[in-house]
Amino acid sequence: MKTPFSFSIKMCLIGLAVFGAATLFHACNQGQQPTQQQSGFDRSVFLTAMATNLIVPSYQETQTRITTLQTSIQSFTASPDAQTLQTAQAAWLDAYRAWLRSSPFDFGPAESAFGTLRENIAIFPTNTQKTEQFIAENKTDLNNFNRDTRGLHGIEYLLFARSASETVAAFSGTTGANRRQYLLAITNDVKTRVDATANRWLSPQNSYATDFARNNGTAIGSSTSMLFNEFVKSFEELKNFKIGVPFGLRAGQTMPLPQNLEGVYSRRSREFMQIHLQIIEEIWAGKIMQEGGTVRDFTGFEEYLASVSGGTTLIANTKTQLTALKAALNAVPTTPSLDMLITMNHPTLAPLNTEAQKMTRFFKSDMSSLLGISITFSSGDGD
Repeated sequence: MKTPFSFSIKMCLIGLAVFGAATLFHACNQGQQPTQQQSGFDRSVFLTAMATNLIVPSYQETQTRITTLQTSIQSFTASPDAQTLQTAQAAWLDAYRAWLRSSPFDFGPAESAFGTLRENIAIFPTNTQKTEQFIAENKTDLNNFNRDTRGLHGIEYLLFARSASETVAAFSGTTGANRRQYLLAITNDVKTRVDATANRWLSPQNSYATDFARNNGTAIGSSTSMLFNEFVKSFEELKNFKIGVPFGLRAGQTMPLPQNLEGVYSRRSREFMQIHLQIIEEIWAGKIMQEGGTVRDFTGFEEYLASVSGGTTLIANTKTQLTALKAALNAVPTTPSLDMLITMNHPTLAPLNTEAQKMTRFFKSDMSSLLGISITFSSGDGD
């Protein structure tokens, strides 16, 4: 059961993204306009490198993993048993890990008249009461704005919230028919939406990546502005809604909300934080750590900063704080699960929140100022 406060936090997350899109021409740093820096930096090279090394591969992997998830769920709903459930759960984990690497690129092809891809497939926490109501009513048309009843987190709830034997029983026989149909419907919806976004980036005939690299200014609506703003917004989602809110450490909170964690049913919240922070660092640094410990280097925001006055100092400060933030996250135990650690008020959690808060100025206001790129969304942080 969701508390009124947890519901308001989730609505805040929806509003964060929707409001950011609707207020495209308003910066959140009131009274502060970034100073345009002149440099010889080639933004077309930068944007091409981002698309080639991160954006296109991320969406390609997400699309592949979602297709596998759809197939596994079709098998599970056709024959619910321990094995098909385990296969579907594993497929969901792989799909969600891939999605996390795509989630900071929630612009361009990810935008539609009905919200962005993140808004439509990745709202958490799940409204379990409403989800169960829709299942009981056999409501599978999804023609509503209850995005917290579907998407990847809706799938997670249905696959992981109960024990394996209870889940198999709930999906079996005549009594499980509505549940099977609802799971198939929300999975197919995720697949359709991911395909629509990924295909725009991946199409060899009409790839969005070409236009992305050409739109190389810094004004609002440019590719650099969209990339930077979604990069910052993605970090703020990690800081505010994956750490601050569930830990109970956001301003105005009176209690922790472990049930609001990302990945609370699969018990992978800490792992998902690490993946999210990793892709944020890769975008900033232009470096991907590969298997075997090798590093693939390309042009990222670090190189962009190095080309402007004051950039070298900001790079050094950002690296120092990134190291502190990663150390704080690594200090959080892998067991028990993060929701249990929150309940225990584990001493590693407050330092993680503190280091995440400290990171904000380097990714947000300082970069915006030095690169001359306006913040076009409001996070409500007051920073």
